[in-house]
This record gives sequence, structure tokens and C-alpha cells, in this order.
Amino acid sequence: MKNIRVITRFLSILAISCLLSLTVLSVSALWIQHTVDAVPAVRQTLGLD
Repeated sequence: MKNIRVITRFLSILAISCLLSLTVLSVSALWIQHTVDAVPAVRQTLGLD
């Protein structure tokens, strides 16, 4: 019975860490995409184009 509890705890920690890493990855991907989209507008505003 104790082994099942340990395995369940391990699996839940694993699932939570996977979700956290996926969240961080998606947020960073969105941020990078937003930054890349903003670059042409900034260059146009500064008159570099």
C-alpha cells in the first residue's frame, strides 16, 4: 500500500512539473513571437527601414 502512495506522489509531481514546463515554454514562445512581430514596427517608427 505504501508503494502505491509513493508512486502516485511521484507521478503527480512529474505531471505538475511537465505542466509547468509546458506553460513556461508556451509563454516564452508567445513572448518571442510578440517581440519578433514588434521589431518591424519599431524599425519603421525609428525610420530605419
